Amino acid sequence: MAGVRVEDNDGARWIRFDRPEKRNALRIEDVESIRAAVNQAPGEGCSSIVFTGGVRDFSAGADVSGFRATPADSALDVSGDSPGQRMLQEVRTCQLPTIAAIEGYCVGLAMDLTAVCDIRVASRSARFSMPEVKIGLPVIGEASLFERYIGLTRAKEMLLTGRWYSAEQMADWGYLNQLTDIGEAEKTAQPYVDEFRRLPARTLAAQKRIFEAWLQLPQREASRVSILEYAVTTAHPETRRWVEQYKTTRSNGSKA
Repeated sequence: MAGVRVEDNDGARWIRFDRPEKRNALRIEDVESIRAAVNQAPGEGCSSIVFTGGVRDFSAGADVSGFRATPADSALDVSGDSPGQRMLQEVRTCQLPTIAAIEGYCVGLAMDLTAVCDIRVASRSARFSMPEVKIGLPVIGEASLFERYIGLTRAKEMLLTGRWYSAEQMADWGYLNQLTDIGEAEKTAQPYVDEFRRLPARTLAAQKRIFEAWLQLPQREASRVSILEYAVTTAHPETRRWVEQYKTTRSNGSKA
């Protein structure tokens, strides 16, 4: 049975985790489905990607039973990347804005996925954990982002203890963009979808590449890359139309 459903509607590609009997735990085939959905062009009018598990749970992370069935010599391929890590990297570098709408369990690989998203919205039902240490595994890869989001002190506590954290705690730590009522995560994500749909896709993609440069490169080189992105974007005819439209809006007294 498919554990991931993909729908293009309401201005976004909605990637829905759909194994409620397993708290939406992700198998390898589910990870590959996510990769395919991220890498395939979305339908016309879709300007962002939303990850959601519905109103009960976001995801309990990687399906541990599947992990146990995987031979040790195949857990990593020759490039040193697991399927899960490749999926996270592709979500992180996706040219569309990405949004995580979180209810209930958000654990391990699923919490990694929220870290590589651009926007995180969670209801008060959400519970977060990185429990790998409790099954004898270190946390790797894109989890390095936690230190940037919540600080090294808190990231060390989270990864070294495997504790559970409430949505309120993660909001207090600055990890969430918005905290909402139970069952309202998808509804709260929709205004972001609507806003991204109204903004220039070329500029949003350029800004995402600039964020990556800031994260990955030394400051001087990152600055050079961002200036180049700015120059290329500014020279495009689409940008000129947006500038004129903005000037007209301002001259008419409307809000920017």
